[in-house]
Amino acid sequence: MVNIALSESSWNVLDISKIIVGNGTVSNLQLLAIGYHENWTVDIIPSADGLVTVDIPAGAVQDYAGNDNIAATQFSRTLI
Repeated sequence: MVNIALSESSWNVLDISKIIVGNGTVSNLQLLAIGYHENWTVDIIPSADGLVTVDIPAGAVQDYAGNDNIAATQFSRTLI
């Protein structure tokens, strides 16, 4: 499970299709808390041993003022 924290509430919902996974798949996106900040969790299922990466690109969500998010720092883990 990976936690995704947004520093502001978004007016459009984070969509599972906006989460880009290398060497794996994404499922079970859930909003845990909403308010000024949002916290989400998502399950990442590795396809094989090796490097697994998770990216959320710029523009995946927008805040209530219509500002796009900036690209998230890539999350990565190596499975052996």
